[in-house]
Amino acid sequence: MTVVRVNLKGVETGFGPVPQGAYAVKVDKIEDAKGGWKWWLKITAGKFTNRILWVNTNWLPQSLWVIKALLSALDAELETDENGFIDLNQDDYLGGELIVFVGIKQSDGYAPQNVVKKFYPMSDEGITIFPDRSAPDNQAPVTDQVQFSEPTTTATAKTDDLPF
Repeated sequence: MTVVRVNLKGVETGFGPVPQGAYAVKVDKIEDAKGGWKWWLKITAGKFTNRILWVNTNWLPQSLWVIKALLSALDAELETDENGFIDLNQDDYLGGELIVFVGIKQSDGYAPQNVVKKFYPMSDEGITIFPDRSAPDNQAPVTDQVQFSEPTTTATAKTDDLPF
């Protein structure tokens, strides 16, 4: 039997959600899930680099707008056939980069958790990314990758006002 001595002083179990805000992410993994796909989005800049955010998409007609918004933010080809159908291949989106706006969901009896509220292309210059959350709310930070100006549409919107 092997005995290992480990100092656990100051070590927390698990971690909480990332703060609400916009984050640059990369599609790290896509899994088949019941009725859709589970997307693993890895944060690529700042204090929360390498943290994972999850997005579930499904094939219900009333939910297809979510996958269309995500694919649009990835600048994916969305050309359909004459009947409106498109073939989607997970491999086409792996490694894709986008910006996500993340909120925090509070549910009775559960710990707070992140929820991805909105998708933006990396080229969108109307989004402010706070990679380390050290920038004050009224100052746009410079990230490792991009500097964005304060958005006019999401800066005043409450997360409850967003459509998902």
